[in-house]
Amino acid sequence: MLVRLTAACGALLLLAAPAMAQDAAPSTIVVTGAGRAEAPPDTFTMAAEIIGQGADQAEAVSAMTRRQTEVSDALTHLAGLSASRLTTGLPSVEAVYARDCAASSLSRMQACEITGYVARLPLSLEGQPAERGGDAVSLAAERGAQGARLEGLTLSDQSELRRQATRDAFLHARAQAEEIALASGRRLGRIISVEESNSRISALIGANLLEYDANYGYANALTPIALSPDAVSVQSGLLVTFAIE
Repeated sequence: MLVRLTAACGALLLLAAPAMAQDAAPSTIVVTGAGRAEAPPDTFTMAAEIIGQGADQAEAVSAMTRRQTEVSDALTHLAGLSASRLTTGLPSVEAVYARDCAASSLSRMQACEITGYVARLPLSLEGQPAERGGDAVSLAAERGAQGARLEGLTLSDQSELRRQATRDAFLHARAQAEEIALASGRRLGRIISVEESNSRISALIGANLLEYDANYGYANALTPIALSPDAVSVQSGLLVTFAIE
């Protein structure tokens, strides 16, 4: 009876083995795929400062606002723009002291003679197409803005680039997994998981540009600046886990 019981138990164990194997976690391959997509930028961002000077604060502010109007009107109606958004920062007014005043001494500074006032207003313009950014800088300088500079060339909508880069990253990952499975004599199975890894965009994104009013007169820079911007690049990385059979 004892021998028969042992044999019966052994049969039970053999029958249970396939069920336990089915519940076990599948064998997997984990690979990293990389994808990249590029497109030319369509948006520029430029910055400048509007400065007004006067014998008193009111005169300085008045001079600043007059110049602001001239620069703003010219920039937002630069010939060739399809869209634009002009914004201003926080204004400031400061006193100008005689050159021989000792700025390092507060007590002496208070006694220094004030020779006038300067009013300042930072200004920035976002516009399309990107190729007009150089002309915007030139035009701003010609109309009296100070420190006019191009701050960036970007892509206003990078969603299609992101999708393309992600597709390329997945195809790259799958190709690697299939090669590994083939080399090991196995067959690639279902996808277990997909995680984003090391994705990057090479430029900031502009948005919310205003429609250009074609009924307004055009403004042109006397000295055009031609631009040949580099492409905006989106890089995508995916960590993909496949089952192998």
